[in-house]
Amino acid sequence: HYISPNYCNQNIDAYVMDKILTTEWGLSSCIYDSPMTLYMLAAKKDSRFYLDNPWALFNHIFMEELSETEYNKMFPDPNRNYAHDINRLSSVIYQISEEIAYHMYKKQNQRFYLSDQELSNIITKLSEHNQILKQAKMQDIAERCYALCCYWKPNSDRGAVEFLHNNIRDFFLAERIYRKMNEITQHAKESFLERDQHEEIAKKLCMLFPYGILETKVTEFLYLRAKYSAEKNQADFSTYEYQTRMIGRILEYMSEGGIVESN
Repeated sequence: HYISPNYCNQNIDAYVMDKILTTEWGLSSCIYDSPMTLYMLAAKKDSRFYLDNPWALFNHIFMEELSETEYNKMFPDPNRNYAHDINRLSSVIYQISEEIAYHMYKKQNQRFYLSDQELSNIITKLSEHNQILKQAKMQDIAERCYALCCYWKPNSDRGAVEFLHNNIRDFFLAERIYRKMNEITQHAKESFLERDQHEEIAKKLCMLFPYGILETKVTEFLYLRAKYSAEKNQADFSTYEYQTRMIGRILEYMSEGGIVESN
C-alpha cells in the first residue's frame, strides 16, 4: 500500500525494502514488530543507518520527529497566538514517558497502564527537580500533552492510558535507567576512587533494580544505546564504565564483609 500508485505511491530505499521483506521476524530487534517504527523506517531518508541500531530509530522518532510537531495548534486562538511552544517541553515529555515506563517496572510489569492520578503524581515529582515544571501552567500543559511524543491508547472504562506497544515501554524504561546511570557516573567521577564512597554508589545502583529482572528488550536497548554512544565518541556512562570497570569493582566491594547479606 505504501508504494502502490493506488495508495501512498511513495518510494522506499531498495536496500531498506529488501531488508523489510527478507528479515526473519524473530530477529527483528524491535523494528518490524512495531508498526510505527516500520513506517518510519520506510518513510525516512538515510534509513539504512537505523537498520543496524533500533535504539537510534526509536530515539529519533520520540525525541526529534514527534517533538517538533506543532501540537500547540490544539489550543485554538482566534488570532493564531498559540498557547505555548511545545519545543520547550519536548525533553520533559520524553522524561515523563521514561518515568511512566519505570513506574510499570516498579509494579513488576503486572499492570501495563496508569491512572490519571498516577500520571499527575509523576509530573508533580518531576517538578521538584525540573525548573520549567515549577510553573503550575507548565505542569498543566505537561499533563495534557504527555502522550504526544509517544503512542498511547485511551481506555475510557478504566480512565487510564497505556503504551501502544511493549517495545515502546521497554525503550523508555531503558532510557530511564541509562539516564540514572549517567547521573551516578557524574558523581562517581569525583568520588569513586575514595573507598568510603563505594557504599553510597552501591546503594544508588541497587535502588535502580529492586523490582525484578529486566525484559530482554530493555537490555537490548541499553546495549544498543551504549554501542551508539561509543560510535559517536560520546562521554557518558558506558564510556566511563568501559574505562574504569566501576560496576565490577562495586560488585566486588559488595561481596566483602557480609555487605550483601546485611543489606
